[in-house]
Amino acid sequence: MSQDLKDMNKIPQLKKRLRQFDASAVLGGIFGDAQLAMIAGVNEFGVTIDVTDKMRAFLAANGLYLKKTTTTITIPERSFLRSTFDNKGVINRILKKTGDFIYQIDVDEKKVLDIIGVNLVAAIRRKIKSNIGPENHPFTIKQKGGKNKTLINESHLLQGITFKIE
Repeated sequence: MSQDLKDMNKIPQLKKRLRQFDASAVLGGIFGDAQLAMIAGVNEFGVTIDVTDKMRAFLAANGLYLKKTTTTITIPERSFLRSTFDNKGVINRILKKTGDFIYQIDVDEKKVLDIIGVNLVAAIRRKIKSNIGPENHPFTIKQKGGKNKTLINESHLLQGITFKIE
């Protein structure tokens, strides 16, 4: 009877499988578009900009009149990348969605990483769509044609979110 028993221990295979992922990383964000990456960085971290005479004239021509004492303009931080990565619930949901594939030894490593990437992009895009505070300045709302969604004007930032595997 003992001759009919098979070793069903898959732990050694699983350990080997998990080591395959050690050399890989899934990165989410903006890649390849320097202007869009700059816009993403400004929104992610916020920035204080010195007001130049040229900027003052441009803003006045568009209906925003700054006081002579105004020397800087602040674009507030609206973190959509760091806050997504820092949210343990988001990361846990992504891992739960891919967990079954990780344990399936016959599923290609690249496919598992692609699934993680697709889910990561979806999470970042959800964050962008969540209307991260603070709300837009009235001048910004006017420039957006009355739309008051932060981080979204023509959806370039939203569409620019992608992932890569390294």
